Parts: sequence; C-alpha cells; structure tokens
Amino acid sequence: MGQMDIREALGKLTAAHGTSGREYGAAACGAELLAPYGQVSTDTLGNVLLAREGNAPEKADHITLTAHLDEIGMMVREIDDKGYLKIAAVGGLDRRGLMGQEVLVLADEPVYGVVCSVPPHLTSSDDRKKLLEMDDMAIDIGYSKEEAEKHVSIGDWAVVLAPLVELQNGMVSGKALDDRAGCASLLWALDKLKGASLDCNVTVVFAAMEEIGSQGARTAHYAAGATHAIAVDVTFGFAHGDKPHCPKMGSGAAIGFAPILNPKMSKALVEAAKRHDIPYTTEVMGGRTGTDADAIHTSGSGVVTGLLSIPERYMHSPVEVIDPEDVKAVGDLIAAYIIDTWGTEN
Repeated sequence: MGQMDIREALGKLTAAHGTSGREYGAAACGAELLAPYGQVSTDTLGNVLLAREGNAPEKADHITLTAHLDEIGMMVREIDDKGYLKIAAVGGLDRRGLMGQEVLVLADEPVYGVVCSVPPHLTSSDDRKKLLEMDDMAIDIGYSKEEAEKHVSIGDWAVVLAPLVELQNGMVSGKALDDRAGCASLLWALDKLKGASLDCNVTVVFAAMEEIGSQGARTAHYAAGATHAIAVDVTFGFAHGDKPHCPKMGSGAAIGFAPILNPKMSKALVEAAKRHDIPYTTEVMGGRTGTDADAIHTSGSGVVTGLLSIPERYMHSPVEVIDPEDVKAVGDLIAAYIIDTWGTEN
C-alpha cells in the first residue's frame, strides 16, 4: 500500500455512515475493503470479520486485530408540533460543535437537515454562555409535522455530514476518524502481511458498538476463541489547551501500558518498534483504557491483549484530525510484531 491508498481508504471509510447499533453502511464499506485479504463474514451484532488467507492449523495461536466501525451520532426521539426532530445522543457526542451542523437522518429514504441554531442577535448574553442540553436541541428538515411523519420515524439514526478534507503538513480532518482510522491501519497491516508465512491464525474484527459499551468486540472475541489480541483506537493527540502528556501528532503508534493490558505484549511492541525503526510513543493508563481492549482481555478464559492508538485532535467532534503517517506506523508495527513473533521464516 502507498500513502495515497491510505488516504483513499480513509476517505471511503469516513464517507460511510454507521452509528452505534446501525453500522450498515460502514460495515458494507469495511467488508469491501477487507475482501482482498481473505474470507469476510458478519455476525449477529454487526461485526465484520476477516479470516486471513494462509492461516495456520486450528490449534495454533490465534491473534485478533480489532478496530471499531461505529461512530457517534443521534437518534430521533420525537417529532414536535412544528416538524422539528428532537434528538438523543448516541455515544459521547460533543454537543459543543453540533449547533448549525448539516446532518443526514438515516430514514428508509435518507433526509437532509440541519441542527437548529438560534442567531446570536436573538439570544441574551446569559444564554450565549450556556451549552444546550441534548433535550433542548432539534434537527430542522424543512417539513411540517405531518410531512415529517411521512418521511421520518421515531428511532431513526442521524449523523453529522463532514467530508474528509486535507489540512497542512499532510494531516486530514473529518468525522468518524474515531475509529475508521484504526480500521485503515488494520488494512495497512494486512497488506504488509500479504504472503507472509505465519504459525498463527489471524482474524481482523471491524467491531460494532464500541461507543456504547464494546458489545461487538466482546461477542466477536468470545466466538473467535482468540489467544492474543491487539486493539487499535484513537487517543488524545496534543492540541491547543491540552495537557502536555498527550502524544504529539506525527509521533507514530502510541503503545498502551495499563493494568488490563498484558505487560509482556506491551514491551514486545516497544521492542518491535525499536527493532524496525517504526516511530512510536508510549501511553500509560492507570486502569481501564476506554477502548475495546477493556472487553477483549476478559473474553472467554482471558486474552493476552495489547493496545495501539493513533493520536487524534478534537475527538467526538465533526472535525477530528489525524496524521495518516501515524495510521501507517500502527499498521507497520502490527505487521512487524506478528512476523517477529509467529513468522516461520525467522
């Protein structure tokens, strides 16, 4: 894979829509991108699974590589008497950036709308200092109540529309980079592993429902019976106003150390990064990681689990920012670690 391929994959993945519990569009896109690397399937909860070509005998070690497909979004909870759609948050939506955003309501026939925003001229100085609660927000789709009820149903999902755009210094911005960037890193790793002879089985999981509790990763890993796992997600990249311990953009793969992560695997990932001159940094968490790794490590009778993260600015907003070079570094490190550990030609 070349860099343009990474950007193309990021563009396709982020353009697809897939809120937690309704990952259909993102799942179809993920399945299409995974297809060249092995047998693709889906399960009951909407996970997309890939069994890598050239896998080892069934009793060999089995490593899963996981990134989540779902994105934060909204759900229609009411159509008021003026036709506005009252909404609930799906996942940890940052409502500070929601006002005035263009959205798509994922009805049977998708409907465009905007999140209502009262002009500052019509608000008091006190109101301008307040952050609206989700209960006070609504989507305007331009219909009366009677018209809206013909096109939208209670329980329909909605997503913010924010295309992937190029920033300076190679960085990109858009919605759903948490965690479609992780999915792209796994595609990069698979490309690096193509043709490698391994004494292990490899399953890739594009997981559903991470943003609401990691239900997808939990069930997928129970079914896979994995012995080892690497979860990939985003982490807080250093930005204006952030604490200096956040990894810097462009610093490579952030290798996690936490009580729920296997210390031997974390150290082995550091050693692999050094051995292969792959840019990396380390990230220490004192308990849970807030990623699918929290669910994976207790799957079945327990899984040896590691975590790699991609630095990201403005998480859970419509303008998330990443450096594609960090996406590549994560994929490079995954491939190097697997080949070093299970490659039969070593």
